[in-house]
Amino acid sequence: MATGVAVWTVPRLSQPGLNGTGAGKSSGKRTARPELVEGRPSTSSGRAEGLRHKFLHRNGTAIEAEHPSRPGWRVLWRPALGWLVTALVIRAVVAALVTHPGYMDASYTYHVVASLMSGRGLVEDVIWNYLTPPLEVPRPSSAYWLPGPAVFSSLPGVLLDVDAVHGVTAWRLAQVAPVAGSSAIVVGAYLLSRRLLPGPGAQRRAAAVAGLTLFSGVYFPYWVTTDSFTPFALAGGAALWLAAEIASAGRIDRRLLFVAGSLCGLAQAIRPDGLLLLVAPLVAVLSCQPLGVLANTRDDRRLPFRQAQGRLFDRPRASGKAPGRRVSQRGMGRAAILPGGNGTASLERGTGAGRTTEEGDADLPPSVVGRRSSLAWRCSAPAAIVLAGVALGAAPWLVRNWLTWGSATPPGAGAALWLTEYDELFAYLTPPTFERWLDAGIAPAAAVRLGALVANLGILGQPLLYYLVPAAVIGAWCLRRTAAFRPAAAYLLTLYLAMSFVFPLQGARGSLFHSLAATLPFVNLWAVAGVEAIVAFAGWRRRWDVAQAQRVFAGALVAFGVLASVYFLALHTSLWQARLDEYRAVASALDGVAGAGARVLAIDPPGFWYASGRATIMIPSDGMAALVAAAERFDARYLILEPAAPRYLVSIYEGTAAAPELEHVATVRGVRIYQIARPDD
Repeated sequence: MATGVAVWTVPRLSQPGLNGTGAGKSSGKRTARPELVEGRPSTSSGRAEGLRHKFLHRNGTAIEAEHPSRPGWRVLWRPALGWLVTALVIRAVVAALVTHPGYMDASYTYHVVASLMSGRGLVEDVIWNYLTPPLEVPRPSSAYWLPGPAVFSSLPGVLLDVDAVHGVTAWRLAQVAPVAGSSAIVVGAYLLSRRLLPGPGAQRRAAAVAGLTLFSGVYFPYWVTTDSFTPFALAGGAALWLAAEIASAGRIDRRLLFVAGSLCGLAQAIRPDGLLLLVAPLVAVLSCQPLGVLANTRDDRRLPFRQAQGRLFDRPRASGKAPGRRVSQRGMGRAAILPGGNGTASLERGTGAGRTTEEGDADLPPSVVGRRSSLAWRCSAPAAIVLAGVALGAAPWLVRNWLTWGSATPPGAGAALWLTEYDELFAYLTPPTFERWLDAGIAPAAAVRLGALVANLGILGQPLLYYLVPAAVIGAWCLRRTAAFRPAAAYLLTLYLAMSFVFPLQGARGSLFHSLAATLPFVNLWAVAGVEAIVAFAGWRRRWDVAQAQRVFAGALVAFGVLASVYFLALHTSLWQARLDEYRAVASALDGVAGAGARVLAIDPPGFWYASGRATIMIPSDGMAALVAAAERFDARYLILEPAAPRYLVSIYEGTAAAPELEHVATVRGVRIYQIARPDD
């Protein structure tokens, strides 16, 4: 096997009219910039039909290939296994440091996990919003936050038949699936980079992408919790990867398309916005269509990574067309027209056999030709395959909804679309409705969405810790003509717009941050590509040893990711532990004045359930009358009042006002306990 330094060379063509030296117009190919040979610019240049990959041996001989071939799985399994072992070890260490759910989302999922482990099924003993029926405790779980994460985290405990709720064993078993799944995401990031960006420096680039995915900064402590980060990143990331493979191949693989659709349906059972992933396989289908839709203007297999020649901003130059015959676009990718007078054409890449117009559709009726060549006709069958996959992936969730609530989706969950402010999500007497949303007027709704556009821009930078955002933008620009990255880019844009216009309040409160986990390998790849492009451009100008400089910068990126990840791990674990200690102290004080089965109202029902084992109800956000009504409805006797209480309770917490319905019982660590007086008392 050829070994040594991989470089890109640009050979001249012998055909007259194509290399700029013979008669006729030029072929339209760009003049090559000086190549980089072992990090130094050379002087050869010229018109070329493509770039050839040359492997230089130690003895100076060379073997050339038409394009940098993708490495096969037999080559990749060893480094992939190494990354899997490394990721498992690091994730296990982090999981050992995260000793409990820590925050509301993860606590709710673990609450449902405990119900599954104990054999109760998808049942909850807490109510954190009042949108979905029935309003009773216990009740069917996962109406608003979907059941996918709980089912995913409960698999080891269910298989081992562990019946424990608050024990260490149950929590550790609930972490097994997130640890394994998040380790697989690191391996996927490595393989994704090796598959989609082969060529010079591919192994270094893939290692940097995998390292940034492993040490993912602000995401680092969340991977090993029971929240939706890991399962959604697995399902969504796999769907984006399959869409990238389809777009890169330039032909529609029905099996990959069906699996991608199934993963989109599975993602819908994990997060309410999971169906937004459908844009990825649909864009992949469009990328496989003939010229004029989203087809490549160049052959991706022959386009090396821009940094290999030190090019950062190079635009195609206008030129004439080579003589040749016109080729029918139907069933083809990008056709390379070669000179000649025999009416033939050569295909560099395509989805089928091309035919010249002279021997084409003369024997077919015009209606058939128009129908078969229309975009809708060509995309209808692939779209049907995707939708069939979605139906299969979402089938368990849909069946459960029908058996539980008698409808395809939980009733009342759609009311979250009509929030005028986020606290309406917790309203008891005045839940959000479309009529109330209209009565509020267009101006407030527009203001909320414009604010979400700005706020979500900031959230988009969180996975990259903001400092890598310019590099990611540059990398995405350099790879803009590469079809493999269009599905992920389309999904990222769709997600941003949906979280800004459809879910503006939820998106800024964490939904966008959760869903971005699926794009993390692609975002990291763009960032690494951008850094390498900048280094290559600077090295071309300043005559650096570019390969060495890129290795240094790649190592620096991963090193900074390690430092940032350790910081966020220490920060979040300390905050989560302080929160748990506070709730445990309150639960201990409550045990002295309340019976074992007394229910309470709190602003974090799953978190207080984890600390106390008590059935807990969300404090209504729509006034004291709603609080008393909810307490009576759910037989809640006590109120846990914190500084982050609803607005109408702030003055009561501060002691500047009093309410006859509330009797102060105790204060523990700044948290006040009140007994709720009800009309029948």
